[in-house]
Amino acid sequence: MICLGSCTAPGVWTYTYDGDGKRVKKSNGSTGTLYWTGMGSDALSESDLSGNINEEYFYFSGQRVARADRPSNVVHYYVNDRLGTASIIATPSGYNSATVAESDYSPYGIEIPIAGGDSNHYKFTGKERDTESSLDNFGARYYASPLGRFMTPDWSEEPEPAPYSDLRDPQSLNLYSYLRNNPMSSMDDDGHECTTDPNTGNVKCVVLQKAPDPPNMLLAAAATIPFDIEGGPPGWLVASTIAVFCAATPSCRQPIINLLKQDANSSNTTDTSKSDEKTAEDGSKSDEQVTPTTKPEQFEPVKNTSGKRDKTTGEIWQKDKLHKDHYEVYKNRKDYDNGRRDRSVWEDGRLKEKF
Repeated sequence: MICLGSCTAPGVWTYTYDGDGKRVKKSNGSTGTLYWTGMGSDALSESDLSGNINEEYFYFSGQRVARADRPSNVVHYYVNDRLGTASIIATPSGYNSATVAESDYSPYGIEIPIAGGDSNHYKFTGKERDTESSLDNFGARYYASPLGRFMTPDWSEEPEPAPYSDLRDPQSLNLYSYLRNNPMSSMDDDGHECTTDPNTGNVKCVVLQKAPDPPNMLLAAAATIPFDIEGGPPGWLVASTIAVFCAATPSCRQPIINLLKQDANSSNTTDTSKSDEKTAEDGSKSDEQVTPTTKPEQFEPVKNTSGKRDKTTGEIWQKDKLHKDHYEVYKNRKDYDNGRRDRSVWEDGRLKEKF
C-alpha cells in the first residue's frame, strides 16, 4: 500500500513532495530514502532517513552515467541506450571494466534480465522504478511498464477536458497512453504528453506549454479550412471539435460557436493596422521586440525542447505549433515547464497578445 499523505498504518509507504512537485522522500516506518537534488529533478545523492549518503550519481549531457556507492566508494558505470535506459552496469577492473549486470527491455519498459544483478533502481529511460509498487516515477505521473500505461490520466496546470491534445493525432486523446503508443520513437521527460516536431514529424515527449483553451484550439483548426457559411467554419468541423472539447463541460458549446462567428466576421474585414506600424523614418514598429527571427544571434537552444532562450532576458521563445507565424513567450524555464505564457509575439516583433 502506498500513501501520498500522512499515514501511520504498518507496511505503508509514504511519499513526500516539495513545492515544485519533486519527490524528496519515501519512507516505511524508520526505513526509506531521502533524495538530494540539484536544479533539476534528478537526484544527485540518496541517503537514509538520517541523512547518511548511500549513493551519489554523476551525469553527462543530461544522462546518468555513473553511481558511487557509499561508504564503500565502489563505482558503477551506466551504459545507456538512445532512450536513456541503462542496459549494462559495469565496474572498473584495472584498465578495463567488468559487467556487473545486463538487461534488455521491451518497447514499453518491461525488464528482461540477461546476466548478473545490481542494486540499480533507475530502469526504463532512466526513471526510478519503485520496488514496493514496480511503478516508474516519471515526475508528473507513475507508469506501469507491464501495462504500457500511466496509472492516472494526463493533466495540466489549469483543468482541461483533454490536456495537451492534438486534433491531428487521435492517439493524443488517450490520456493514459505512453508516448502516444509509439514508445520507440523518443522518451518521456516528465510524464506529460508528447509533441510532434514540425520539421521532422518525429514525436517527442517534452514539457509542453499549457494546452490552448478549447475556443483557441478550435479557431486554429478552423483557420486552415475555407469558411463556407456566413464567414464561419464548416458545420462538421464545429460539431466534431465541440464533441472533443465539450464532452465534460457541455456549457462550453455556445461560447465556442459565438467565438467562431466573431472571429469569422473579423477575418473578413480589411486589416488597416499596417499604416500604423511605422513610427519613424527608420521603419521601427511601436510594439517591436527582438525575436529569434529578427535577431537569431541573441538566442540559444533550450535543452530537450524546441524553444530558444533570450541570452539577455532569460525568456524562452517557442514557435506556435499550428500556425508557425508567431512565438509564445515565457518569462523563465519554470513558467515554460508549467505552460504559463506571458505574451504572443509576431515574427517581426509586433505584440500579438498579452496574457
